[in-house]
Amino acid sequence: EAATTAAARLGEATDRVGAARRVVADLAARDEARLLTARLGRIDAARGELEVATVELSGIMMTAKGFRDIEAAAADVDIAQAQVDLVVPALTFTAESDVELIVGGQRIAVRVGQSHAVNVVETTDIEVPGIGRLSIAPGATVTDIRAKSAAAQERLAAALAGAGVADIESARVCHRRRTELQSLRDQLAATVSGLLGDDDATELWTRLDGLRAGHTDAAVDAAGVRAELAAAEQAHAEATAAYRAQRALVDAAAAQSVERDTRAALLQDRATTAANEHTAARDRLAAQRSEVADDDLAVRSQVTADDAARAQAAA
Repeated sequence: EAATTAAARLGEATDRVGAARRVVADLAARDEARLLTARLGRIDAARGELEVATVELSGIMMTAKGFRDIEAAAADVDIAQAQVDLVVPALTFTAESDVELIVGGQRIAVRVGQSHAVNVVETTDIEVPGIGRLSIAPGATVTDIRAKSAAAQERLAAALAGAGVADIESARVCHRRRTELQSLRDQLAATVSGLLGDDDATELWTRLDGLRAGHTDAAVDAAGVRAELAAAEQAHAEATAAYRAQRALVDAAAAQSVERDTRAALLQDRATTAANEHTAARDRLAAQRSEVADDDLAVRSQVTADDAARAQAAA
């Protein structure tokens, strides 16, 4: 009866522990789902920003080499222009009375006391209507330098066109933006890699779906759930100890019963053997009486009885 009661209590305690552990597992699944949702949200956000940066970067024609070519061509243009400014003759006309000049086909009014300067980078005509015309041609050095300047301008224009920008300032802005996008792209790629680790995003989404499907959305007292699990495990441990103690008692009683039954069977066997031997001796005695004298028979009977006694004692 006590063993049966202990077994029943152990079964109840086991069911209680199982139920508590299922609730705790559900609570853990909720926590994991919450963390995984936040993690996947950050991954998707970083991937979205990465895609935007990658698309914008792919639309920029500027390259590192292209920007170096632009800077080099711009420097050549500046050097050539500085050389032109150094060697090109500059003429300054100061009016002593109001006068009209025609410079390169363009009429220019110069008031008294004003001046007008002309840089002679190519053959230039300066005409004072009604008075005369002055034609000035630059020297060979100026022509060579202007040719170099024109070549530098062509190289700069080609470099700008190749990069898809209009001028040197636009090229610098574009280059800065390209550098920023490259840095942003690398940072976002590292962020995505760090958030993923060794996991695969598709597998993480599958895991999240499984977690969401495996638990309810009902409110749960986390502290209460953990306290119930602790109490259930304690009750299970006590029920297990009680059950084992009862089983030990039952096993000991069963062993004693088996031992008693074994002894009883052994004694019964011995008694049966002795009875059988006594019957056999009696039968032999009766047979011998009919054949021998009483004195001889008595001796033989005594021997037989002694043999039977020794045999019984030996058994």
